[in-house]
Amino acid sequence: MRIAGWALILFVVVGSLAAEDTMSMFKNGRYDELLKKYEVTLSHHPEMEEAHFGKGAVLYKKGEIEEALREFEKAITIKDPKKKSAVYYNIGNALFRANRLEESLKFFRRAIELNPYDYDAKYNYEFVKRLLKNSSKQDQKNKDSDNKQQDKKKENEKKQQSEEQKKREKSESKKQQQQQQQSSQSQENAQKRNKKVKDQYKTVLDALNENEKKMLKEKLRFKSKGIVRDRDW
Repeated sequence: MRIAGWALILFVVVGSLAAEDTMSMFKNGRYDELLKKYEVTLSHHPEMEEAHFGKGAVLYKKGEIEEALREFEKAITIKDPKKKSAVYYNIGNALFRANRLEESLKFFRRAIELNPYDYDAKYNYEFVKRLLKNSSKQDQKNKDSDNKQQDKKKENEKKQQSEEQKKREKSESKKQQQQQQQSSQSQENAQKRNKKVKDQYKTVLDALNENEKKMLKEKLRFKSKGIVRDRDW
C-alpha cells in the first residue's frame, strides 16, 4: 500500500507471530502491547529472525527508527529469500526515515534482486533515486549560488579596498601638500626675517657711516682752526 505524499511504502511481515489477534493489534495501532508480546517471545527465542523483524516493524511505526534498524539487522540472517527481501525493504524504509538516502537506495536494490516482483520496493527505489538526483541538482545550484555570492563578496571587498586605498592616497597627497605649503611658508618667513635683519643692519650701518662722516668733518674743522698761517711782511 502506497502512502500519499513523500512517505514510503511500509511492507510488514509479522512472521510466525502473525496470528489474527497480533495482526489486529498492529492494524489498530496497539503497538505497546504488541511490543511486549515480541519481547516475551524473544526472551525465549533470542535468535528468532521473524520476531526481530516484527519487533522492528512495531518500533518503526512508533517512530523509533534507530531501534527499528537494529532489530531489522538482526533479521537479515533469515534464509527465506522473500522474507530476506522484506527485511532489506524495511531497512531501506528505516534508512529513508533517518535521511540516509544513499544507503536506503542500496537496500531497496537488494530487496528487488531477491524479489523482482516486489513492485513496492521498485517504487521506493525509483522514488529515492529521483530524490537523490534532484538533491544533487539542488546542491549544485546552491553551490553555484554560493560561488556567485563569494565572487560578489570578493568583488565588493576589492572595491572597498580600492576606495580605501584612494582615500589613503588622497589623504597622503593632501598631507604632502600641507607640508609643502608649511615648508614654503617657513622659507618665506625666514626670507622675510633675513631681509628685515639685513635692513636693520643696513640702517645701523648707514647710521654709523653718517656719524663717522660727521665726526670726520668735526675733526677737519678743528684742525682747520688750529693752523698758523705765514705772516705778511
